Amino acid sequence: MNYDYKASVIITTFNRKENLNTVLAHLARQRLKEKMSFEVVIADDGSTDGTGQFIDDVISDKRFDFSVQYVNTGLTDVFGLAVARNWGIAAARGEYILFLDDDVVPHWNWVATMLTALESGAGAVMGYLSSCPEHCTCDLPVIIDDPQRKRLQSLSDQGVLTELLGGNCGVRRECFQRCGVFDERFALNGGYGYEDIEFAHRLLIGGYKIVFESTALAFTPPKNNTILDERSAKKKDAKLVWWQIIQEPQQGLPITPLLKEYAMRRNAQLDEVRMR
Repeated sequence: MNYDYKASVIITTFNRKENLNTVLAHLARQRLKEKMSFEVVIADDGSTDGTGQFIDDVISDKRFDFSVQYVNTGLTDVFGLAVARNWGIAAARGEYILFLDDDVVPHWNWVATMLTALESGAGAVMGYLSSCPEHCTCDLPVIIDDPQRKRLQSLSDQGVLTELLGGNCGVRRECFQRCGVFDERFALNGGYGYEDIEFAHRLLIGGYKIVFESTALAFTPPKNNTILDERSAKKKDAKLVWWQIIQEPQQGLPITPLLKEYAMRRNAQLDEVRMR
């Protein structure tokens, strides 16, 4: 099958048009290998800050040298992250689907690194996400050597990586066609989170390999704490959906011991954050 682009970069967003401009600017600086091309799909989760008009201006002004699409879920009263990602997938015209959140800024070789890993046979690629100081331009060719990176690399090298970070990852289109898209139950009652882990599990059941690529580097600039706190509180609803899937395997999926251990560890971390 022929595709319009080698990759579609889906950016999910909610009320962060200033951040979007930064992410788009860094995508415009990507250094691609021969025959690599990409489009950008902005998947808006019901923004009310003028994001739609901002993207309309970007498209009409041809501000960047890549194609930009805009889709809006219209979910103004909930955080439907899984829904927004699925809308982006439906609109995508690329052979491979790459994902960024609106607060994740890609390094200059991010697209090329993701595509190289996917073209090597991986079903999905999890990139490396690092915090970025205020002065960071995200152009430095540096990999920060931290325990999290070592853990993920070790799991990937052993072929037992069972997780996927939705804000910095790449997936072969055929994986969505054969294994389904993100489970929108995680968006019920405004929940978000966990849809990436559950999807990763379906990939593994389908026989696909998930790899960690530390050089698919992206940064998270200083946060908008108001939006961050509001969204973090919404993870409670997604957590309930996650445990319902685990406790009712006849309605969901069988859970491997490793994946369940990871879910328990992540839940414990969320509980600790909420108690602060």
